[in-house]
This record gives sequence, C-alpha cells and structure tokens, in this order.
Amino acid sequence: MARFWRVVGGERGGLLVRSGRELASAEKEGRLASQSILEELEVIGGRLRYRLHRGEGPSEGWVSLKLKDKDLVVPADTRETGKRFDAAAPIPELLCVQASDTHGTLRDVQGSLSEIEQGAWKKLRESDHKNEKSDLSSFEQSIKDLLYLAWKRENRKRVVLLLAKLLQFSSEKSWDRAARIVCQQLCLVCWASSMVDVEYYAFRDSESPIVVVCGFGGSHLDDLQPAIDRWTQSGAGVLAFGPARVGRDDMLDSIFSKLVSVLEDRAVIFHFFSDGGFGMARSLLGKWEESWQKGEVRQSPGESIKCMISDGAGLLPHEAIAVDEESTDMEDPMGPSRAESDADKQTTDNALGFFTGCGLNMLMTFGACQAFHEEPANSFGKTLIATANSRKLGGELASAPRGPVLAIWRLLREIPTLIVASRGDKIVPIERSELLAKWLRELPNRVLSQAQRWQDANILGQDGTAVRMLTLDKAMHCRGMVSHAKEYWEGVDGLVMDCLS
Repeated sequence: MARFWRVVGGERGGLLVRSGRELASAEKEGRLASQSILEELEVIGGRLRYRLHRGEGPSEGWVSLKLKDKDLVVPADTRETGKRFDAAAPIPELLCVQASDTHGTLRDVQGSLSEIEQGAWKKLRESDHKNEKSDLSSFEQSIKDLLYLAWKRENRKRVVLLLAKLLQFSSEKSWDRAARIVCQQLCLVCWASSMVDVEYYAFRDSESPIVVVCGFGGSHLDDLQPAIDRWTQSGAGVLAFGPARVGRDDMLDSIFSKLVSVLEDRAVIFHFFSDGGFGMARSLLGKWEESWQKGEVRQSPGESIKCMISDGAGLLPHEAIAVDEESTDMEDPMGPSRAESDADKQTTDNALGFFTGCGLNMLMTFGACQAFHEEPANSFGKTLIATANSRKLGGELASAPRGPVLAIWRLLREIPTLIVASRGDKIVPIERSELLAKWLRELPNRVLSQAQRWQDANILGQDGTAVRMLTLDKAMHCRGMVSHAKEYWEGVDGLVMDCLS
C-alpha cells in the first residue's frame, strides 16, 4: 500500500528537489510548495524518492527527510500525536494559518527551536527566584516564543513536552513565579490542543455537501476523528478544527477563505461540539453573513446552510435574551468584566475546572503523562490551583470571545437544528442545551420562516420550528457520537437526509 508524505520544509521559496539520491545530483527545475503531498516510491538513507500526489513542484525527484534537526517532510497519514488516518480515507489538506498585521495575534519568531529551547533553560536557571521582585520577563518571552513555534505542527509535540518539563522542574524547585508563567501560557493555548490547525478533506463529487466540524474546548483533531470519518465516508467534504484562543481571528480568516473557495452551490452543514465549537461556529456564521451583506461573497449563508448539529452546547442565561423582529441594531450582551470574574468565586471555580480539563487533555494527548496524578500533570494541577487562588483565572475564561448570538439571530432562525444533549453531561448541563432549544424555537417568526423554506413536515416537526432535541442517557460530554453511536448517528442522518433530499 502506498505511503504518503507532507512537505513541511521550504516555507521560504519551496523545498529543493534533486534528480538523484546523491546530494551532488542535479537540481530539478522548480521547488516543492509547502504542504504538498508526495507519494513514496522508495526511502534510502534519509532520502525520499517521490511522485507528486497533490500540490506544486517537480512531478518526481528526490528530497531529504530532514535538515539537521528540522523535518522537511513528515508522514501525511499521521498527525503530530502519532494517530494514523485510515489508509483508504482521503488525505487532508492542512491549511496554513498565517500571521497577519490585521489581527496581531500570531507572529513569526526569530531563531531556531533549539536555540530558543536552550535559551529558556538558561534564563530559568540563571534567574533570581528567591527575590519576588526579580525580572522574569525575558524567561516569559522565551515561553511565548516557544508557543508561537508550536503553531507549526512539526514543532508541536516537542514544544509541549518541553513546556511540561519546564513546569515540572520549576514546581519541584518551588520556583512558583516561573511555574505560573509556564502554566498561564499553557492555559492560553490549551483551548485547542491542535492550536490553529485546520484540516480540509475534499468532497467525493459535485453533489456532496461540505461539513464544518468545530471541536470542543481543549479538543485535538484526534478527538474529532470519529465525526470526520463518518462524514468523509459519506462522501462529504470536511473542514475540521478546534476552538483556538490565540490566533483565533487569523484562523477564522483561513477557514472562511477555504470554505468560500470550494463552496460553489454546494450544501453546507455545521456540526459543532460544546460551547467552544458553538462559539467558533457563531463567529464563522457572523463573518459569512457580514461578507454576504456587503456583496463580498455570492453565496447566502441562509440558503447554503441546510442544517446544524449542536452536540453538548448551550446558551448561558445572559445570552438567552428575547429578540424583537423590529430591532436592527441589537448587540450581544456582555458577560461580567475580567475584574468581576476574577473576584467571583464561582467563575474562578468554573475556570479552574475548564483549564484543568483542557490542560490535562493537552499533556496526555502529546504523551507527557498517562494520567492526571502523574508528573507533569500533578505539577500543572498544583500550579493552576495556586493561580486560581490568586484570582487571576476567572477573567481569562470570561473574556474569551464566544461569537455573536443576537447579531446573527435572523440567520439562526433559517437553519434546521438538531440539539444533542445528555443527562450525564457534567460540563454543559442539559438545562443549558434545553435553553438553547427554547431560544431557537421562540425566535420571532421562526415557524413562518421555516414553512417558507421547507415543505417537508419531517423537517418542520410538530411545532413547525425545525428544532429537534436528542437526549442521550448517561453519555459523557461530547462523547455520544462514540458511546451512543447508533442512536446519535440515526438522529444526525435523519435530519441531514431530510434537509438534503
């Protein structure tokens, strides 16, 4: 069975290709573009002879697997966690999320990973940790640089494992300030263990829909694989990602650009998980609606999106505001301020639970530990509690962008929705999912709007709102697609088939 490789080197100008295995052999005309997919013909002595499967550059030739400690090509059928794709499944395209001056949330880092890694250890050991007023800003900058480098998939596992070691070392030395610096930066990126990765799986044919799969807070693309597999096996194209906090806007730009580029007149389905996925979906919907209103895109989201599947998501009480058909300038309600959230014990406790779960998921995903009671998970947990006790955690969670609700209520009114919830969900209680269902059903003129769009009584339901509720018994948060697969996918397929027929 053929094996495939992804080009990750040659970001500046492309990857050099030679005509033979020897490094002195002639260079091929042109270079391989980053993210190109290569079919392996043979591998000899760290050199790969390939045939171009997808991308730009010479159709055949030889490339090096590594340059010193830097990967130039990596297996395309695995992620950085080591999880393999189904060999028979389509190879995903990895979207390149670029740092932009527009948002300023991503930036390029000067220096190699090895240099910054050595510098971080040096600064940590040479700092005066006994003096509470000593300047640790240089060490903190090194940690931030490492995390920026971790946006590249080929660096990610190494960076996460390094940060875990730095955190454990600082904790064992009782260098509390340094430990908190590492812990706080891990909290910022653990919203999505895949960080800003976005995978695109091509559709089977011109009739196949595109499914936008938005992961839950702390999720890795590995966690979304059951949904990705299910959709790709049906022939659908898939855009899959997690709800990154750092680099979120740059990520949304890349997702939307890719969606528009492949959309044509194709049907779109949104499948999101938990509040994190719902927030990303809302932001993407808002971006699409605004672009359409400005005439920047031809496809109306209200017509293109055939249905939504909400898994383990809900509304917060302050978001479930009754809307008025006549209102045109409604703004989404603001939650408590960062300062208020830091001072509020309940919010701090919620943040502690959120970051504990997301952070531990990241550490275990990348093999830093196997269980929460092992190191470095133990050091992470202790440091996180200390950070929470200093009341500097609640505001980080409360200030996170959740995406618009009221600004897109007219669009949400148009879309048939399946809301999946579980009585066993300890993260998003079923009452919050029920609140979302109630709010959607009570949107002004929803019944009329759905009746004008659909004539199928199966879609509209008995109350005519086209909002369905699937309640699973004792399913864990966002795990119903696996633990209750038959019931879950029968519910999903029922809505999708009705809306696409």
